[in-house]
This record gives sequence, structure tokens and C-alpha cells, in this order.
Amino acid sequence: MDTPIINTHPIPKQSKQVDYTQLYYDKEVRVSRPDIANGTPIDLSITVKDFKGIPNCKVEHFGYNFYFRTSAGMNKRKYASTATLERAVSKMLRSKGFTLLYFVSKTEN
Repeated sequence: MDTPIINTHPIPKQSKQVDYTQLYYDKEVRVSRPDIANGTPIDLSITVKDFKGIPNCKVEHFGYNFYFRTSAGMNKRKYASTATLERAVSKMLRSKGFTLLYFVSKTEN
């Protein structure tokens, strides 16, 4: 009779990596600011690379014609995980006077 092999080593938690094969991040961020859309919440797109494939994280709204780049975006660096990217986006938007409501998955209706 064979004894089963039991793995005594814990499986390390894998943080989700940012998909740099796509132009846009798979979530948008819902924000509000009193001087934009009279404080009505709007969704901002998160771009993770430019058209040449170079990492370039920026948060933008096409209709209101503005964008902001994160510090890693300005330095053309990749984010290690999606959690790091979302923290950087949140911090940058708060510094610009936005109230961050939540991140919205693009796949949800």
C-alpha cells in the first residue's frame, strides 16, 4: 500500500500580475469631484501602456478631456501587481482632489 504524499509546505499567495499585453487595465475607477460634472460620479479609464508597448500608467476621461499619469507611468516602469497599481492610482487621484468611490470591473454590467 502506497502512502500518500502530503505537501507540508504552504503554497505562497500569488498576487495578480498586471496584464501589459492589453492597452487598458481591466477595471475603471469611479470618482467624483465637485468641479467636474457637478459632483456626479464618473468612470475613469486606466491605461497601462502606450501604443508602442512601453509601460505608461495614466488615468483618463476622454469626454472631459483630461488625464493624469502616475509616478511609475512617468518613469516608464511596470507595476509588480494589480494591488500596487490600484494603490498608486488611488493615491494619485486623492492628491488631485478626487473622491475615490470604487473600482469597477469592465466585465460587469
